[in-house]
Amino acid sequence: MSGSGQAAASPTASAFADITTAAIDARAYQTDTFGGVFRTRPWYKYNILGDNRISPTFQVYLVKRGDTVYKVQILNYYGAAGEPRQITFRYAELAT
Repeated sequence: MSGSGQAAASPTASAFADITTAAIDARAYQTDTFGGVFRTRPWYKYNILGDNRISPTFQVYLVKRGDTVYKVQILNYYGAAGEPRQITFRYAELAT
């Protein structure tokens, strides 16, 4: 959501394990800007349990930088002791 605009992202409707290739139309990727993919397909929901916490949606994003594409999924916003902004995510490089 910030930076030099050298990356792009695309949301997916697939589970993390089901994504094995990045073979999608290049036009599906949106250059990083404020909003964009993360505005239409946010990675979190706020206060869904009534506890004023951020919960990940487990949405999987394809992130492209140059010719390399990764699948990325945010798993947690909190650290082991419950401290905020300690984001845990998983990623894997995909074949193009």
